[in-house]
Amino acid sequence: MREVSFLLVSGLFGKRHSKPIAVAFFIVILSGCTGGGSTTITGQVRQSINPLEVDLFVSRPLQYEIIGLVETSRAIGFSRYTARDRAKNDLKRRAAEIGANGVLALHGGSRDGSGFFFRRLNTQMKALHVIRN
Repeated sequence: MREVSFLLVSGLFGKRHSKPIAVAFFIVILSGCTGGGSTTITGQVRQSINPLEVDLFVSRPLQYEIIGLVETSRAIGFSRYTARDRAKNDLKRRAAEIGANGVLALHGGSRDGSGFFFRRLNTQMKALHVIRN
């Protein structure tokens, strides 16, 4: 594959410029496959915790404070279940960074055609500090 792309690029741009252009070409292709996301702070940030301590809620817990909103975008690739697991882990990691011990699912996620080769799974959740008695 590398040789084919090198020959294709060298035929278009000449041998002198072909290697840097081939590298740039693959970086652009691979960037469409990586995950992205954001964290929006709306409440009081706490000390970061281990992502394994963050619980996933599909309904509101009894007592909680909203710390923020966490979002992620993952390429679905060949397995939707793998993309969901990676998105869930990414959201828990982002929530743990701001000290949230829970995330509340806002919706299951939506597919978006923004990926270069693969469709993307975009997911948002509220980052919570769940008050446990």
